[in-house]
Amino acid sequence: MKKLIAILYVIIAYGSLYPFLFSLEELSASSLIWLNINIPSIGDVLGNLLLFLPLGVAYRLSALKQGLHLSQVDTWLRPFGIVLFFAFILQVLQIGIAERDPNLIDVLFNSIGFALGFIAINFFDRVKVSLENPIAMLPIAIVIVYLLSQLAPFVPSIDFQAFKHSIKPLLVPPSASNILLVLFNTVTWLVMFRLLSFWRPVPLTFFVFGYFGLLVAKVVIYQNSVTWAVIIAPSIGYLIFRLRDWHDDGNQKQLYVLFLASIFFSSLISAGKPIHNAFSMLPFHSYLSGQVYAGVSTILLKVSLFSAAMWLSLELKYSLHRQAYVLAGLVLITECSQIFISGRTFDIGDVVLVGVTFLLVRHIGDLLASMLGNVTEHYRSQTQDRVPKTAISCSKEKNTSVFLTSLLVGGFMLLYMAISLVLLLPSIPYNVRELFENNGSILDVLFFYVFLLCIFGGGYWSASTIKEDCELRVSEFIGTQVKILLIAFIAITLAISEESLQDIIGASVYARDILAMRAESSWLASLLKILSLSMTANFVRYVEYFVRFSAFIGFIYFPLLLTLFWVRKKQAITNKFKVTIVSSGAIVFCYITVFINASTDNLTELIESPIAISTAFISLSILAGLAYLIVSVKGTARLIWFPLIILSSIASSWYTLNYGLEPVIVKYGQTFSAADFLLGPDRENQLSQSELVIRWSVLVLGLIFVTCFACTVSRAALNLKGHFNTAFLPKESSVLYSAAGVFCLYLLYRIFGEPFHIQTISSMLNPPAQEVVKVQLQKLTNLKHAPGVITLDGKPVKDFQTALKTARAFSEINIGRGLYKASGVVTANNVKITAEPGAVIFGSASQGKGAIVAKGNNLIIDGLECHSISVPSNNGVCVRLEGRGLTLNNVYFHHAQGGLLGSPKGGDIVIQNSRFEYMGHGSFFHGVYTMAKTRLLIKNSSFLNNQTGGHEIKSRSYYTEILESVIGSSLTRDSRLIDIPNGGQVRIENSVLVEGAYSENHDLLSWGVEGVSHDEGSIVIRNNIFIADKSYARLIAMKEEPQKLDISDNIIVGGIEGAPKAFNIFFEDRADLGIKPAPFIPNL
Repeated sequence: MKKLIAILYVIIAYGSLYPFLFSLEELSASSLIWLNINIPSIGDVLGNLLLFLPLGVAYRLSALKQGLHLSQVDTWLRPFGIVLFFAFILQVLQIGIAERDPNLIDVLFNSIGFALGFIAINFFDRVKVSLENPIAMLPIAIVIVYLLSQLAPFVPSIDFQAFKHSIKPLLVPPSASNILLVLFNTVTWLVMFRLLSFWRPVPLTFFVFGYFGLLVAKVVIYQNSVTWAVIIAPSIGYLIFRLRDWHDDGNQKQLYVLFLASIFFSSLISAGKPIHNAFSMLPFHSYLSGQVYAGVSTILLKVSLFSAAMWLSLELKYSLHRQAYVLAGLVLITECSQIFISGRTFDIGDVVLVGVTFLLVRHIGDLLASMLGNVTEHYRSQTQDRVPKTAISCSKEKNTSVFLTSLLVGGFMLLYMAISLVLLLPSIPYNVRELFENNGSILDVLFFYVFLLCIFGGGYWSASTIKEDCELRVSEFIGTQVKILLIAFIAITLAISEESLQDIIGASVYARDILAMRAESSWLASLLKILSLSMTANFVRYVEYFVRFSAFIGFIYFPLLLTLFWVRKKQAITNKFKVTIVSSGAIVFCYITVFINASTDNLTELIESPIAISTAFISLSILAGLAYLIVSVKGTARLIWFPLIILSSIASSWYTLNYGLEPVIVKYGQTFSAADFLLGPDRENQLSQSELVIRWSVLVLGLIFVTCFACTVSRAALNLKGHFNTAFLPKESSVLYSAAGVFCLYLLYRIFGEPFHIQTISSMLNPPAQEVVKVQLQKLTNLKHAPGVITLDGKPVKDFQTALKTARAFSEINIGRGLYKASGVVTANNVKITAEPGAVIFGSASQGKGAIVAKGNNLIIDGLECHSISVPSNNGVCVRLEGRGLTLNNVYFHHAQGGLLGSPKGGDIVIQNSRFEYMGHGSFFHGVYTMAKTRLLIKNSSFLNNQTGGHEIKSRSYYTEILESVIGSSLTRDSRLIDIPNGGQVRIENSVLVEGAYSENHDLLSWGVEGVSHDEGSIVIRNNIFIADKSYARLIAMKEEPQKLDISDNIIVGGIEGAPKAFNIFFEDRADLGIKPAPFIPNL
């Protein structure tokens, strides 16, 4: 124990006197000023408390080991005096260090921290009385330290804007590093649940309350945020913990090795810029050179991880000394490796932390062992007698469990490699290349994997769970199919983009009809307005998507279900009859929904005979089911029948497919077949018939393989079904009642919480007012658009949509003066759209995205006015860029949900001589929103009065340049004027930026607040006028400083902080500068 106390003294002195740059000049200059007592910041207070807290713990443990009690004065008086004198000496020595700020009051907080640590042991001393096994205090303490590391600096905030910032990381699409972080955190949480289980079982209620408490704390506590890892990792870790017996020696060894591997690999992944970049041999330099809370958080995290690893080694009867050396060697290798990894820093202090952790675990363990006898023998006897009730014994099904795990992991890895390879191949269909939401990331493939298991394995699961000796209840059978299809639908919507989903199943018809009720005053329209028209439309849209998706995939799912069900022996004929009737009716419903009520031209223009297409997929599904049944039967006969099934599947499906598809399609000036469109790279590069047959054969082989694999997984899972503890899952009735209760509360809030809706209900009962509304709506309906002519390459065309659709490369579209309620999609490259003065497009959106959906590259739009664009997803924009490159010149975009939504494909986005105002109309969105891999170049343009809490400009581009422009919001409730959430290069010059009194955010600008993801980072803000009409404002919010920061030669008006005083000119308010009061926004 004396060694531990001595090491703690050294570490405290080291941290207090770092970086050891003593100066006699500093000592003489400081004189006795340090004797003044200055109230430090909350961060400094917490740092001083936590610095001496471990020393108090160590002294108390030493006293307990010697049998001393608090009633004896020498127990606490002598250590307290030594610590008080030590803290005083540290403050005296800090006088001679320029980087340190000595303060006598720090001695007081150091003493309080020591006292807290000294007294804290009493809490554990009392807790051990209520524990059957007092040694459980050690793993409990490890878990508490880990939780503290997640919540530093422990200071809650009451700023609503800070709450919004804390959830913004959820808006960033997950990347590969995010997924790896989720995996590492999942392993850590699994270990923490394992430690807690030594004390007591971890029931669902305990986890739920703790989980949501952590989420709330992450939102409320200053400098914390809710990430995907925080949301996903604890849930997955808890689920894995409940599904295996982690008290089994074999499982525990696997967990120990996995945990060490997780510590090693997580340290090698670059997770952004370190606290300190320079190489140094000084221990703990990376913690002491940055912010206090970050250093404290990292130290607590590493102490908890190292101590957890040592505890697991104790449970496995490993030598603690030997495992400490192993862990120290592993950490040393990790630190040496980080010298060669960008974004990481070498710090020998981590090896020192391993030693300190070893001493803590050993001494605390020895203390508890002295109470219980031999700690190892006691623990082994306890664990043999006290296996938690929630742990699942898998000993009888160990082989099946290993087989199922191997199947799932191996299948996923194989699918991921296959999809990655396919996406890299040349000449793959364009629709396949653009299928996934995040370009085939590991998360996309994971959800797609779940989708395949549900569709191709759900039929086997459903057929096998029908009991042979019980009569089948049709309602339960239908409910099971709906659940399976719903899980598959959720998985596929998370895997692929909404545009791809609409290309497959069609757009939502009923959601569009609901949004059209905005101008109606019927009872139904009024009711939907009370419920929120946009939310209702969104709900209906996804319900319609689910129905259309289920119908589309039903041609494979239900025939496969029937095939697998009918071959089962000893099944009652009445059950077979019911399943056949329900499945046949479902197939008829699928045909009506998919073909008769189709909402996409892919199903109407490409298909000549819907019956033939339906037959092709039904027969293919039946043959795939038979293929699995043949493979699952032992004997040599399957070697003959399986190839015959494959050949039959390929031949029959290819013949019926060609019979059902359109052989010749003339569109966009090109002639191609439906098979070319579906299997070929594009319409222009057509493949030979043999190449198409080969591609179709590969697809059929893949479908049969996936069917066999998914059915095998379902069969293995059913063998373990009785051994899974599903008691922690909520009952269906509870879910339904909870959903109904939430809906009722929401309805009451909408009716009585907002006076507008009470007025709406009252107006419905007042016929005169209703007639007035009808007359006004009738006048709006009878409004005639002004005449106008639209030309494509000098030739008149029918309408705006036709012009965009039929445009070729380098086409020019001219829009004459007039009002056009129209929208369209342009796919050609280098198209120019020129609008005459007075040409306006409004009130229409294509593909649920925007007025102009630019899929081609380098589109130019000149002189166009656009307004009143809205879609159910609340991101309807005047221009939706999905290609590369865009130029907007002299455009006027206003009163829409958004002005421009960019593409992540790259290219330059140029906006000049243009005006954007009153965006975010009726929804939360931004005036301009660009993505990564692009450059945003703005010149001589205005962005004014964004609404509903959106930014005037939000740029994720790696380079953002704003010159000679006006950006302001004096009348509306916007957020930041310019938001650059992922960093990059920023240049703002010769512009006027005005933050109004109604803005939700105190920050005018931001840079890297969601994490810096671009390699180069620089900020140049020069020769601008900044005006803030709020009592307090901040010029720019940054999580970390860029490589270059130049804020100079600006005029700052109002209470704006964050600009260097020496390099900028400041005025107290508008009157001081001599400009008009708000809401006036000055021009350049």
